[in-house]
Amino acid sequence: MPFTRGPLRTLAEIIHDMTGDERIEKIIADHAKFNRDRWIDMLNGTSSEGHMLETHVEPRLSVELRPQDVEPEDEGSEEREVARSEFRELQQGLGEFLEENFTGQEDWILISERAGGGKTVLSWQLCAALSEGDEPYFVMRYENDWPDDLRQDLVASVARIKSFPQSGFTAAEVVAWLLERRRIVVIFDALDQVDGKTAGVLKTLASQYREANEAGESLRVIVTSRPNAVQAWPDGFNRTAWRHFHLQEFDEDHQAEYLQKFADLREQQVTGQGARVREMWQAATQFGPDSNNAHDDILSLPNNLRSLRVIIEDSLTSRTPMRTFRTAGDLRWETASRNLHRDPSKGTEGESQIKKRPPEDVSKLMRAAACLAFEMLLRTGTYFTRSDQDIGKIHTAAAGRCGVDAEVWEKYQAMLRDSLTKGNAVLRRINQVELSFPSQKTMEFFVGLYLARYADDEAILALAPEIGSEKWDESWEFAIEMPVTTDSSGNSLHDPEVYECSLHGLFSVPEAHPRPAKPMFLAWQMLEREESLKKIKDAVLSEYRNQFARILVEEQDGQPNTRAKLAAELILEDDVPKLLAQGRDAQWKLSKPEWDGLPKFADFEDRSVRERRQRLRRQLERLQALEEESALNDWVGSLVPEDPAYALCSDASKPDKWRKGADEREYSSREHLTFLMGAALHDPENGIHGDAHANKDRETPWQRVAIDSFYMGTGCVTWGQYRLFDRHRKASGQPDHVDPGVPLPDDDRPMTDVSWHDAFSFALWIGEEYRLPSEVEWEGAAWGGIDREQHWNYVIGVAPFTDDFTSQHVNYDGNYPMSGPKSVYREKTVPVRHPENQANGFGLWQMSGNVWEWCRSVFQEKLQTAIAQRDQPTKETNVSDDRSLRGGSWYFSARYCRCSNRLRIDAEDRDVYYGFRLSRTRSP
Repeated sequence: MPFTRGPLRTLAEIIHDMTGDERIEKIIADHAKFNRDRWIDMLNGTSSEGHMLETHVEPRLSVELRPQDVEPEDEGSEEREVARSEFRELQQGLGEFLEENFTGQEDWILISERAGGGKTVLSWQLCAALSEGDEPYFVMRYENDWPDDLRQDLVASVARIKSFPQSGFTAAEVVAWLLERRRIVVIFDALDQVDGKTAGVLKTLASQYREANEAGESLRVIVTSRPNAVQAWPDGFNRTAWRHFHLQEFDEDHQAEYLQKFADLREQQVTGQGARVREMWQAATQFGPDSNNAHDDILSLPNNLRSLRVIIEDSLTSRTPMRTFRTAGDLRWETASRNLHRDPSKGTEGESQIKKRPPEDVSKLMRAAACLAFEMLLRTGTYFTRSDQDIGKIHTAAAGRCGVDAEVWEKYQAMLRDSLTKGNAVLRRINQVELSFPSQKTMEFFVGLYLARYADDEAILALAPEIGSEKWDESWEFAIEMPVTTDSSGNSLHDPEVYECSLHGLFSVPEAHPRPAKPMFLAWQMLEREESLKKIKDAVLSEYRNQFARILVEEQDGQPNTRAKLAAELILEDDVPKLLAQGRDAQWKLSKPEWDGLPKFADFEDRSVRERRQRLRRQLERLQALEEESALNDWVGSLVPEDPAYALCSDASKPDKWRKGADEREYSSREHLTFLMGAALHDPENGIHGDAHANKDRETPWQRVAIDSFYMGTGCVTWGQYRLFDRHRKASGQPDHVDPGVPLPDDDRPMTDVSWHDAFSFALWIGEEYRLPSEVEWEGAAWGGIDREQHWNYVIGVAPFTDDFTSQHVNYDGNYPMSGPKSVYREKTVPVRHPENQANGFGLWQMSGNVWEWCRSVFQEKLQTAIAQRDQPTKETNVSDDRSLRGGSWYFSARYCRCSNRLRIDAEDRDVYYGFRLSRTRSP
């Protein structure tokens, strides 16, 4: 029987004959096709996001082993403890990642990566990949426009799908059906780039997630972010509930794959040019030693490779020599300036016929782009906006920053718009409906350029409320490197006066955020390394340290106030008079101009003016009185703490009970400290991380070490002391707003939740002689002068010394002793001079337990290497190097509290059991 075509059926008729589940599956299928088609458009270069794929390769993800990955019965075990600080050596491609994490019960996934590492492209790729298969997920992707109410937004999204109206369901019913079957995946891209409402949005999402779970629904969430935005989660989010992955940067194989594809392409287009590409590639990667980043580190980021490729293309076409590069900023400046140098409005598409803009126009456009970038980051926090209101305000403010009127600014906009026809190395869109840079990293480069080259006092004042906000970190890194970032002629991109002004802003007291410790460390490194910046270094660090010194002259009822006394507990007693005089002079320089600027006295003046006049008069009279030696000495006497803040760690300081006649010379020197470093041969716990035999080099062989003597803080820096430096760094559970004049319950407990950069910047604030101890110094101090040759079985520096110590002697998790009985687990820190504990032979409290203590040293896996490199200058270390932590903590088991135990941690990491104490170089 011949085939007969029946009447065509409408979509509505087809859907009508489906079951309820089939109708919903049709809705999902339509939405999934939309996601897949969007990815295909990106691959084909037919979408506005297509430029992102020019550096795309198959992503690799490494998974961080978090405590939730350990079996419940292992709670408190060493595996769980190690999991808090180390990464599992496991890398996955995208297929493996999806197979492992979307077949089980993992609901919340966090993917972090460095700026420019490709997280946005990965988010699009995940969106498409999860929309594949017979039962695709209903995937929603958000970037910069996270919804205030997720469920409401899901309902609205379902209602917009073509097949929804014929389904017979309400959009809310479809969403409920999807949640019950765990078919919704929400991808939130760029946690670090969302505007100020992020915390509120995350809290709302957390609340909605809990409510959904209680109703038997389940939502899968993927968040991508730069690592810095993950350090402090808002209330309502338990970070340990997340599965944490890290997106790996381009390794050498990825770089070779990317550039080989490019070389092959050029060989097809220009005969014989493939070899030249490879030669130019070798020349382009000769980064100099001045760069803060190793050259292979720079090239590991897709965005940097893309910039390099643009330069190679230009050089090939024009047959002009190509410069070498020392920093990532060099790459970006060169790419942008080449882009702006062409004037497409005065030529045809033939490269040789396109005229060049004069250098002065290029310079003006660079400044215009920098001003736009500064205003974009200041006002929106991200690299694009489609808000008419924001676009207008940004243009108006940027024109003012450039010092031009509206007519001239219109011409700048037109020239910038013209440059888009030959690439988007500077801007992606500049029109009435969108203002955007190609990426967050591109915008941050121009912000860094603005801060180092163009900013004025007014701009730094506008930035003041934002100082410390982590959204500025990457821009500061670019700005800090500008003295060694150059144009094609070798001229530095910084203006010394502007650079100094911006660094004063960076080191100022933040109004609303914690101190920007990582950029401050990078700035210190640059100032230390570059002799040409010595004048700027002296000015910036002098004012930074005056912030501390001025606290010493604060008073209440004519006597040092609580803050002044806390500050005095941070310095050596012999340093108090010198720093007090420094604080007196620094405060006079601030107060006297303020007094001189008051209006002339009037019988009837405003109350606020009268009170200000009285306050300044009292302050200046007190400062003037402190010029007298007797008054200064009285003030010093009121400041010096009852318990010494520092103890000398030297051979002469060792307790008498450890002395032996045969070794009297070893106990007589005040210039040196000699001790045995490392775990004793018979210590059963050396090399506890993983296989003891494989890692024993971490703690053995023990060996005699002689170092210069030094002063060590007798206790860790407390919360009360740290708040003098940074009142915005919060303890877990602390309210957002606290009265700085009212002591908090933890003021006498060790400071926690600090990164290595926080600790370093704090020490730098006190004075040039103050610092974190090196790892070798820390262990020498921790043993307290014990004769370990005679007492090889000692594992800690306080009684009972041996491995049967309990939490009465050291604050650790008493459920996990070494050999003695179980004891109390306090589940928190105790005061730095806890009455149940005792100081060691040098007078140092809690060198074991309570909190892990940051050391200055870059972590070296082998003990012998750590000893050999103990004097490595901090200015030469990399910002991302892992650092050493020592001493164990209240949360960890007893074995971690041994004086010879060593731990490595990322310098940016913060946690509730990381703290620090200060050391001081001994004057000759």
